[in-house]
Amino acid sequence: SPHVVWLLSWADELVRARKWNEADTVFKRAVSEDASSRSHIAFGCALAEQERFHEALCEMTSALDIAQAAADVDAISVIHHNFAVIYREVGDFDLARRFQQRALAQTDDCGSFELLALANDAWLAERHELAECLAGTAADIDDEEAGSNCPEIEATCAVISGFLHDPRKGIEPLLRAYARHKAAGEFRLMGID
Repeated sequence: SPHVVWLLSWADELVRARKWNEADTVFKRAVSEDASSRSHIAFGCALAEQERFHEALCEMTSALDIAQAAADVDAISVIHHNFAVIYREVGDFDLARRFQQRALAQTDDCGSFELLALANDAWLAERHELAECLAGTAADIDDEEAGSNCPEIEATCAVISGFLHDPRKGIEPLLRAYARHKAAGEFRLMGID
């Protein structure tokens, strides 16, 4: 409903302002009014951003139940991807890889962010050349789709290139990604860069 969309937009603004308690209240209201999985997904992502991983997994599980009952393949893919992100954050790389594979199995097309997630999984599995190839392909697709690299892809490519080849060549794109995350107020991503 338009009201739920408005609530989710408002909650997102509160998240960007780091007003977590108020955002939680608005997300809970959206969840109570929304029969689809989207409010649970959005709330789960906000909880994960706060490193409230158990609560985030609970919201994603609720979203998955709703999406599976509705046979919403796109939502199921998004939820599996978010499970992968959360498990990667808590250090369970094997489970993260398995959820990323489930996410990809639900989609007809693999985009730049899916390839970036696979590159991260390959890197964590110490398959560095594969990680470089996947991250490079993600950057190529992102260039074709958006015209400029997203900071996450640029930072990942910079780290991989700097580690495998010349660390000095990785610094400039990494600093660019850092500056873009800072300008967007993505402080957690700045820390990752």
